[in-house]
Amino acid sequence: MVERGNEMKMILALTVCFIMVIQYAVTINSEYLSLNTQCCNDSHDFSSNQVIIAMEAYHSPWSSFRGNYYNGRSSSTGPTSDIVKWKFCTFGSVSATSVINKNGNIYIGSKDNWFYSLSNSGQLLWRVETYDEITATAAISMDEEQIYFGSNDFNLYAVNLKGEIIWTYQTCGSIIASPILGKNGILYVASDLRNKAYMTSNCQANNATFRALDTKNNGALLWSLYDTDGLGIISTPVIGKNDVIYIASFAGTLAAVFPNGRVKWQILLKGDYVYNGQYFSTVTITASPVLSTDSSKLYINANQGNLMAFDTATGTQLWSNRQTNSQIKFYYSPGLLSLDFMPSIALGINETLV
Repeated sequence: MVERGNEMKMILALTVCFIMVIQYAVTINSEYLSLNTQCCNDSHDFSSNQVIIAMEAYHSPWSSFRGNYYNGRSSSTGPTSDIVKWKFCTFGSVSATSVINKNGNIYIGSKDNWFYSLSNSGQLLWRVETYDEITATAAISMDEEQIYFGSNDFNLYAVNLKGEIIWTYQTCGSIIASPILGKNGILYVASDLRNKAYMTSNCQANNATFRALDTKNNGALLWSLYDTDGLGIISTPVIGKNDVIYIASFAGTLAAVFPNGRVKWQILLKGDYVYNGQYFSTVTITASPVLSTDSSKLYINANQGNLMAFDTATGTQLWSNRQTNSQIKFYYSPGLLSLDFMPSIALGINETLV
């Protein structure tokens, strides 16, 4: 009888726990239902940056920052009208780009600390909570079985299609640059080290700024690079011909690195400018580099108004164009285009396209 009584108590306890879990899930879904009902109101203020919207278009996979080949080109025909198909709200602003798998499912992070999976009709499939804002674009594995994303909580997360965390990797710095996938399942992750006050003593002693992780082995570290200036990387690297990775640090170091971690070349970008009466010998970089079609040239913007071109084989600077107006800043990447068969570069300067 005693054993039977204990059995009944255990069943009762499990039943109570199950009911609590269901109630919690209903509460969470009710919050989102209420919030997204407000979102669906045409009067919603989109300036809050908390809204994810979709327009009618033939979707194509978009697996990472700048697309499947990191060149910003999509095979989708794009929307033919400005009609909004659906809207989804988060509890924080959204600055990351969404990534999309072949089924049209959408994965995106928000500054509300959550990472979301949405169906192609805008329905919440699942979400994963982190301990800080998510501002970087995620990356989808080649087999589309895993999604990788970074958070400002210093962690890189790998989740499966159900939203379950498979593994995490602590980078000791906020992940503002988007993780990028190379061949053989190698994931490249950059870290921002400017917030040293929040680092543990272990992190301060091991402050690598760029890492290669083996996604086929639960994110095991393959190799890492250290930034001598100690400020880290916030611009997303780019992969070129022969899988060479081009990296730009915040403090103005530009490097080309082979897939095995060996540095091909490394240079410090000169600034030679005066701002607010103070002289600076180097530049700062938040924009991601851009490669020419044949990967022979690399273009990059510096925050101080410098547009520079480099030979990717040697790292030799080909030219530099600096805006004389000290108010002009380049925080974003240049765009390459062809006008009348003449290669050109488009830049955004103070809300103006030039």
